Amino acid sequence: LINPSDIASVTVLKDAAAASIYGSRAANGVILITTKSGESGKSKITARARYGVSTLANDNDFGMANLEEYVQYQRDARINAGYNPDDPSSEYYFPQAMAGRRATNWMKELTRNGSLQEYELIASGGAGKTTYYTSLSYNKTNGIVPTVGFEKMQIRANLDTELNKWLKMGTRLHGGYMKVSDVQNSLLGDSGLAPTNPFYSGMALAPTMNAYNEDGSYNFDLPFVFNVNPIAAIREQDKYDKQYKFNGTVYLEWKPIKQLTFRTNNSIEYATTTSRAYSPAFVNTASYGASLNTAESQYRILTTSNTIAYDDLFNDDHSVNVLIGQEANAYEYSFLQGISYHVNQQRPYHSVGVSVEDQRVGDGLIEAAMVSFFGVAEYNYKGRYYVKGSIRTDGSSKFGPDNRWGTFWAASASWNIHNEDFMQDIKSVLNQLKLRYSYGVNGNDNIASYAHYGLYSDVVYNGITGQLPSQLQNRKLTWETNKTHNIGIDFRLFDRLNGSIDWYTRRTEDMLIASPLPYTTGFASQAQNVGKIRNSGVEVQLDAEIFNTNDFKWTAGVNFAANRSKVLELAPGQDFIGTTLRYVKGEQLYTYWLYDYAGVNPQNGNALWRNEEGLLTENYGEARRINAGSPEPLWTGGFNTELSWRGISLGIQLEARYGNKVLNQDRSLFEADGFYGDSNIWKGAMNYWKKPGDTNVLPKPVYNNSSNSSAISTRYLEDGSYLRIKDITLAYSLPSKWTKKALMSGVRIYASALNLYTFHNMNYWDPEHGTSGATIISYPMTRSMIVGVDITF
Repeated sequence: LINPSDIASVTVLKDAAAASIYGSRAANGVILITTKSGESGKSKITARARYGVSTLANDNDFGMANLEEYVQYQRDARINAGYNPDDPSSEYYFPQAMAGRRATNWMKELTRNGSLQEYELIASGGAGKTTYYTSLSYNKTNGIVPTVGFEKMQIRANLDTELNKWLKMGTRLHGGYMKVSDVQNSLLGDSGLAPTNPFYSGMALAPTMNAYNEDGSYNFDLPFVFNVNPIAAIREQDKYDKQYKFNGTVYLEWKPIKQLTFRTNNSIEYATTTSRAYSPAFVNTASYGASLNTAESQYRILTTSNTIAYDDLFNDDHSVNVLIGQEANAYEYSFLQGISYHVNQQRPYHSVGVSVEDQRVGDGLIEAAMVSFFGVAEYNYKGRYYVKGSIRTDGSSKFGPDNRWGTFWAASASWNIHNEDFMQDIKSVLNQLKLRYSYGVNGNDNIASYAHYGLYSDVVYNGITGQLPSQLQNRKLTWETNKTHNIGIDFRLFDRLNGSIDWYTRRTEDMLIASPLPYTTGFASQAQNVGKIRNSGVEVQLDAEIFNTNDFKWTAGVNFAANRSKVLELAPGQDFIGTTLRYVKGEQLYTYWLYDYAGVNPQNGNALWRNEEGLLTENYGEARRINAGSPEPLWTGGFNTELSWRGISLGIQLEARYGNKVLNQDRSLFEADGFYGDSNIWKGAMNYWKKPGDTNVLPKPVYNNSSNSSAISTRYLEDGSYLRIKDITLAYSLPSKWTKKALMSGVRIYASALNLYTFHNMNYWDPEHGTSGATIISYPMTRSMIVGVDITF
């Protein structure tokens, strides 16, 4: 709910010393977002509007088989299984005439062009010792699936005032409303292989199956998806989340003397969410009828931060800054959920004609708190040599009474080499040269609030309600620690090229993970502090002013990052955790553990595997499993450039990833060699074995295939590398001599293309699939075309 137009700056803190002051919240780095403040002087009003359309991004022409391809595939699958598709008396009857039927393009039926509209009004300014910044914005987005949408309204008011020479105060108030209409609502889990997931049904349903009956009504004769018509499900279900959110901060700053500053920040973040998921009877099993699942939840975070800072300069050479502080925050989350079955479809609410036996109610409360004390000291000599040290103690309620407190520290030093006397002769060429080093330790408590407790859960057995142990106690659970080294260099050449190079290594110890337990304990896992992981890598950032004249300006920037992870240690006696995606001792953080697929036997079209000796076999039961790669990329990078000439500007942003693997699990559904019977296939699955001697093909399809040829294996592991044209924006700012006549100080008109094109080799809509690197039939990437106008008065 942060309006991007309200952001003044975004600062990423990655090195240990810079992030250490933020304690456990900096366990994975810190992103500081500073919102805008007003400036004294004339008030300024800005109005913005933009409109856009979006489509499914599909740059590799991924798609499902057409009617002719589908019929050929199904006929061959039946023949390979020993059936006669031309026998009218057989249940496997599938004549060639099926190719002449009217085809249904299910993906086309279930998707559309999306749209976006957004409006903003911003006012800022100040008079005397008071400044203000206010904004109001509205956004409405319609997704590429009917009924999927997003609506947001927000308001911000930032106020700063000097009460006198030594006392200043201000507020940051932000409120918002958001509604998400989502067919994949989390309450009922309509994702993955659910028939109501439009991206599953849209790919799985055959083009021979009709969406509508002759009279225009929905066709529910769709046994492959449990007779759920996904078009009807999308339109007849009522699913949304509504959230109201408020975030307010008040600060008071007192400077009794120039060198000393007392500051207190006190904030509250509060949100309440209403969720509703109604499904008509045809979506559920007959025993459930129409169902309604609603929830009311709210969370509240209270934070207070109080600091004393001393900043002084001695003899014009020695600068000292010392800060000490205390911080505390309290988190509370509560929810109330109700589920009803056999609700009245004309009036779908819990209270309408629903028996007590068909109602379920649940509620819960989660609380957590943290108290912190910290101190930072910094010294620099003549702007050349800098040293900094910090220490912080955090106490988290997420750990047991004996292990709640953790003490973490950091130290850093830097040298501005360009300020040395021996550098002055080349300073016109080498404008800046700075060497940095930091080392720090911080903690991580990012686990469930009650992970260290022994917990019980309700259970009904033989009609009697009782409780049973559901979580094993661990009183020794404590902080995960991160120890980071960072060496960096910053430079500027010819007053045109800025750059930085950073090398880091980070060692994570006492990791907070769910460690597997022997099933004889009665539990599958327990939250424990086990294992060590090391991450090391390099990051490079370059920004250049290529041209900078009165009429023409050209800037460009590039960034590059390469990270290598290694699992150093797991629990005693444990060499790996997980199954398909594993933590393996001595390997990268994530490693695929897959059956070793070896292609197709060119003589009979059967799938081949490699056994433990590396020999070929057609027996899936003899297939070996291998470490097959990782979803972690070898490197990531980006490029941006902007050219401007007499009010016209062109900006381009690219992003890239290289060397990561993606497990295309969805291909195993739509390239299953006949395992799923009448399911549709993707176009690439037509490249299957047809006659002896065929090579570089897929296994032959066999109707209701039982050979396990489509089991998850290296067959579905693909290269996830890509280069994406993330943003292209062409803008024109009207000359001031024109806008002044209309009492405007500026007018900017622009057009943008977002996710315009992605170069990749994956057999899927899009190659980007998160840290796990596995496809899960989720809402795909979209491409957007947007036009907008900014007017300033």
